[in-house]
Amino acid sequence: MKKLTMICVLAALVVPGSGVRAAVTNGSFETGDLTGWSWTIPAGASIDVVTSHSDPTGTGTTSWGPTDGSYFALLKTDGPGSLTQLYQSYSMTPGNPLMFDYFWDSRDYKPFDDTATLSVYSGVGVGGPLVGSITLNSVSADPQDYWGTPWQTWSLDVGSAGLYTVAFEVRNSLDGILDSFIGIDNVRLDIIPAPEAVLLAGIGVGLIGWLRRRSIL
Repeated sequence: MKKLTMICVLAALVVPGSGVRAAVTNGSFETGDLTGWSWTIPAGASIDVVTSHSDPTGTGTTSWGPTDGSYFALLKTDGPGSLTQLYQSYSMTPGNPLMFDYFWDSRDYKPFDDTATLSVYSGVGVGGPLVGSITLNSVSADPQDYWGTPWQTWSLDVGSAGLYTVAFEVRNSLDGILDSFIGIDNVRLDIIPAPEAVLLAGIGVGLIGWLRRRSIL
């Protein structure tokens, strides 16, 4: 029985959980502030940690709460060409994607093409080489002016292992009168179980079954 107990513990240790989270500092902003994050906030722009956000004059989705915990980050742009950035650096490997939830709240109309982007830079900080950038939403692509989306979950993978800085960005275009927002929550690195760990888990479960049969006999 003691052997059976020890092997049960071993099996529990080697069975990896689906979506085990690696180190992302304050990924759901549950400190109530921006602990662990860096930022670029131009004059007139803002980044706040909030419990809710609403846009009563918008179209589409017009109110939001957090997707994980009690808080989320809210980024606002301001002024022509103004770029607000919230970023953090991670050691990433292919197959272990960064996942996050975000929403878009456009406070502008065509042709004033405010945009929300996800940019990846090599190394620590946003001063390194730009690896790539993805447009999450833009006024020009919205089905209506002043458009709001529901929360969406996105996944970002990398082509090679390394140290990267992932930046959530919102940019104003042409005018400084109407400002757009993006919300960010539940940022996490999901680890896909390695084949070796799955193999060890199978061995552990098999040994448990073998010992149980011997105890019956």
